[in-house]
Amino acid sequence: MSTEPLLQAKDVEVHFPVRGGWLGRSRGAVKAVDGVTFDVFRGETLG
Repeated sequence: MSTEPLLQAKDVEVHFPVRGGWLGRSRGAVKAVDGVTFDVFRGETLG
């Protein structure tokens, strides 16, 4: 059996813009995920 992961994710970042103010301009961002790292190996489930 291989010890190599089927999926590798390193330093994942997901940011969503915060809209509002004058003409719906961006007013910053919400950090949903910031710097997450994970591996998924054969037989594992993610979710």
